[in-house]
Amino acid sequence: MKTYSIMIRGENCLIKVNGQLQKCGFFVTRTVTASNTDEAFDAVKFSLYKELNGTALNPAEDALVMHLEEINEGKAVQEHRVLGRGFTWFNDSEE
Repeated sequence: MKTYSIMIRGENCLIKVNGQLQKCGFFVTRTVTASNTDEAFDAVKFSLYKELNGTALNPAEDALVMHLEEINEGKAVQEHRVLGRGFTWFNDSEE
């Protein structure tokens, strides 16, 4: 098993902002142990869906989307000292 640091960009995430529903995107970095990069990305996505449960209010027909932005393996993970907490949100409205 290898250790990976993964940065994900999420988009089309429907959340409440100041009491109103708004489409937002986010960046997040997480660290995971996995056999390969595909398994690592899947594990992080699964974890993020659990973290966003109750926050992301998307209906099934308008699901949020997650993209792999960056992945580092092994020693590079230790050098980045990734904590794996929190989200950086941005407005993702099409207006």
